[in-house]
Amino acid sequence: MAGKRRTVYFYTGEETDNKGNVKEWDPAEWERFFNEYNEPWKSYFLGKNYYEGEVGESSTPVARYFHLLKPRSLHDWPEGKDARGNTKSLGVHRKALGLSEIDEYTYLLPVEGTNYVAMFRSSAGPTSVAAAEWMALYLKGKQKSRSFVFRPVPRKNAKEKLQSAVGVRSLYVQFEGQPHGKSESQIEKGVAVAASGKGLAGSDNMKINLNITLDRTQKEGLAVDGLLKETGILAKGANGGLPGAHVSRLKAKTLQPGKDGKIKVEQVDFFKERMTVRTEFGDADEAMDSNQIIAGMYDAIRKFRKKSGQ
Repeated sequence: MAGKRRTVYFYTGEETDNKGNVKEWDPAEWERFFNEYNEPWKSYFLGKNYYEGEVGESSTPVARYFHLLKPRSLHDWPEGKDARGNTKSLGVHRKALGLSEIDEYTYLLPVEGTNYVAMFRSSAGPTSVAAAEWMALYLKGKQKSRSFVFRPVPRKNAKEKLQSAVGVRSLYVQFEGQPHGKSESQIEKGVAVAASGKGLAGSDNMKINLNITLDRTQKEGLAVDGLLKETGILAKGANGGLPGAHVSRLKAKTLQPGKDGKIKVEQVDFFKERMTVRTEFGDADEAMDSNQIIAGMYDAIRKFRKKSGQ
């Protein structure tokens, strides 16, 4: 399939019900969601923006998908040229052009026969965290659950290294966006406090980097155990309590047991090690419709199955 190279991400959906029971969504849950969702669009405010969601169906290939939109702020609308080459602000001339808003988009497409779901988003489209927050509010409205998160699918190598680690000596994490402060992670709570300072709150494009490094000789104890626990939470993408913020980088120097009884250090870059597929669809000089996007995601799913053995 010719076109521009694009990245499709893969997740699992996890719901916590009103009794605190956690379950991973399987194909039957997605099918139930699609069947019960009978509204053309449903809007929720998340942070400073409202997000609109719908269930759509493509014709070629025939498939149902979840479609989430986030409108661009008026000051962020691009400019365009008319047939005479005159540059105009789309925002200033929106009424004459018949435009009410310009949206960034995200598509979610379940991987048939598995618990995985593929995600493709425009350059500034809603993140997996925003999509999870929308799902959580929708399900709460149905009195079915109290939280929902999308967890990235790690590559087998990263998952095995985290499971075999006896500690973490160094952790680097980057957050993007405006956090709200609810999380299982102490690091995420600290990020929320740092981002709430005077003049910082309300900055949508904020990036916060945190680097924790222990002494080279420290190979056991509460500190390395604590960093291992934090790494596990962050690696699972457990930032559903921070709508508007997400982890964009995560690296850890793990402590691994060696064959000779000595502890060795192995670095894991979780974003390089998470399951993504690069594929080509949609010509760079042409607009894409939903059919083209879903067809491209299907191609990515075929490659994902080969990579993951699904």
